[in-house]
Amino acid sequence: MATPASRVFAEQLFAAFPSLRTRAELFAEREDGPFELTLTLPSPTGTRERDVRVWVEQGVPSLAFGPGWHTHADTWAAWPGESLVDLLRAILEDRFVLSFDVDATPDATPGVIDLRNPTALEDELTAWSAPGRLRLASWGGTADAEVGLEDLTAR
Repeated sequence: MATPASRVFAEQLFAAFPSLRTRAELFAEREDGPFELTLTLPSPTGTRERDVRVWVEQGVPSLAFGPGWHTHADTWAAWPGESLVDLLRAILEDRFVLSFDVDATPDATPGVIDLRNPTALEDELTAWSAPGRLRLASWGGTADAEVGLEDLTAR
């Protein structure tokens, strides 16, 4: 069911990314009635683990990135006033990335790191349960890297 918030989200999404309107699937019984939206953005790297999916279901805008990570508009706020449209922009600009423990099993669920925060990598690598090294995978591939704490001190 469309809510005022989900309609605003769709308007913001298509205002920020007009080309996505033709790629989105909108399901509505009538123009002013309930709708659902689904949109998949395949990674230009061709790696499905980096695909992004945006959807509105039961009035709640949501976003998924990679295998297993997702959030909803009613729970997301990495930065004050940030919307899911802002988060999508950060993903598409390779500033919000997937992080994989290089020593974990291949089917391990990744974490995410917000590279807009200048200390995010250091924070992740120095946390109590931190892995020794991380493999970063970005939507477009430009921020892909394998990093350890020693790499950060060399910068």
